[in-house]
Amino acid sequence: MRLISGTLRSTPLPWLPVLSNIEPPALRMKAATDKLVEKIVKHDSWPIQPDILNPPLLRLTSRKPLWLYLQPVDIKSRWRHNWKLAQVVNSHLVCDPTIRQPGFDLPRQQWSLLNRFRTEQGHCGACRRKWRLSDTDLCPCGETSTRVFISRNTKKCPIQVKAMAYKTFVRPQLEYVSSSWSPHTKRNIDKIEGVQHRAARATLNDWSHLKSTDTANVITLPSPTQYCKGRPSSMLEFLGWKPLEERRLHSKLSLMYKIDQGIVAIVQLFTYNQ
Repeated sequence: MRLISGTLRSTPLPWLPVLSNIEPPALRMKAATDKLVEKIVKHDSWPIQPDILNPPLLRLTSRKPLWLYLQPVDIKSRWRHNWKLAQVVNSHLVCDPTIRQPGFDLPRQQWSLLNRFRTEQGHCGACRRKWRLSDTDLCPCGETSTRVFISRNTKKCPIQVKAMAYKTFVRPQLEYVSSSWSPHTKRNIDKIEGVQHRAARATLNDWSHLKSTDTANVITLPSPTQYCKGRPSSMLEFLGWKPLEERRLHSKLSLMYKIDQGIVAIVQLFTYNQ
């Protein structure tokens, strides 16, 4: 599983089946046991059938006797349940562990890099210090080495990988519980929008700034669409990213609808006219 996912040895074990899209060993063993028991029940001539249907008294100690676990189990449902209970870093990034995760068809190097971002296990200063391979968590440039520097680590990756890294690791932090703390002042709104603007520049590798005389400075990428070089709003439109302010508005409207319909456990403390 480590070879398929391209992760390091320090990666938490619950991540390996999810990234490699292979059922956990315990669940695969349970599925094989259920299949064997079903075959035994169908063959009356097998000498082992009475021991399964009418188990003998416990004479020797056994941690997991076969006849105590005859109830079939839905592997996918149990896998989803176990994943919700798993206390691993960034587990919220995966909603359904039974399907192939985004980026599974990427080239090997990009797929491995993306998984190391997901699991927060990579050859960075912080991890090397945790592994006792270094005395400091600073990178050669003197800054703290964290996963915040996605643009630096994915500089040579395609646009799709950079966009996926932003949507997976950066934007969820900007929108966490945004229905409660959404700012209303232009200053704070622009600060949050600036994070997405810089992410768009890093994704397209375009750090130029549009001047008042560069109204026709348009660049064409390998796509039918175009964007104006140096203009973040045009970059967002090209990437298909909505402004964060608009996304927060949709989130608040969705929450209000759920409160009104009783979908969420929040007491409705107000009334309004239709």
